[in-house]
Amino acid sequence: MVKDSKDSKSLWKCLHSLNPKFKKSPHELATDENNTTTNDKKSIADTFNNFFTSCAEELREQRDITSIDKADFNNLSKFIKNQLKQQKHEKFTIPPIKINELFDELIKLDVNKSSGTDNIGPQILKISAPCIASPLTYIFNRMIDTGIYPSLLKNAKVTPVYKDGDKVLATNYRPISVLPSLSKVLERHVSNNMYKYLSKFKLLHPTQSGFRPHHSCQTALIDIIDKWLQEMNDGNLNLAILLDFKKAFDLVDHDILCLKLAIYGFSESAM
Repeated sequence: MVKDSKDSKSLWKCLHSLNPKFKKSPHELATDENNTTTNDKKSIADTFNNFFTSCAEELREQRDITSIDKADFNNLSKFIKNQLKQQKHEKFTIPPIKINELFDELIKLDVNKSSGTDNIGPQILKISAPCIASPLTYIFNRMIDTGIYPSLLKNAKVTPVYKDGDKVLATNYRPISVLPSLSKVLERHVSNNMYKYLSKFKLLHPTQSGFRPHHSCQTALIDIIDKWLQEMNDGNLNLAILLDFKKAFDLVDHDILCLKLAIYGFSESAM
């Protein structure tokens, strides 16, 4: 029964099987300003590539990111300094990964995930973990020590996924990127240690629900509904402003991001 299902992934897989769809890849795509369509696979791939690599730059040119709100940075800096001074603090650096930690990450890989541009799937990495854990530990620690991240691990296999609107327009598709499985292993090590650092010094806002264990949209809704109900009980009005940021991830300014990481106590090698 649907109501008794506890595995959302299997549930949706079952529901999708009851409503099969046609191939998701477009048979035709507009490749110029006049919306001239083509079914040539190379032209379609080039059109998607040009759109996905340029759309964020075009949006970035439309906004002013030259000025930084110094007041916001000062408030953030005061908050961080107040939190860090409460405990003995050292700048955050990415710790070396231990062979047993790397082995555990390898055997936890989801074999159902796709391989990246290196065509090395998670299943072969999981099977060969006892043999490759030691040399991979050395390689990863050299990357951490030198601060050099190989470009091959940054290359992603990109698949356009249709959102809505006219299917012949590239603007109505969003890119899904699949990185090499090895890059995900190292990223998880960095992410886990960053989260430990931020949690230890209580640098995350209490109501931050995104990208945190044991938090979700539900925890965010519970918090905000509780506040709304309290305000209503006090006879006050509630005003909500909801923002949907376009290309939010692609438009993150790296210079501003590095400035904020420095305020949070991240060492230069960790940035």
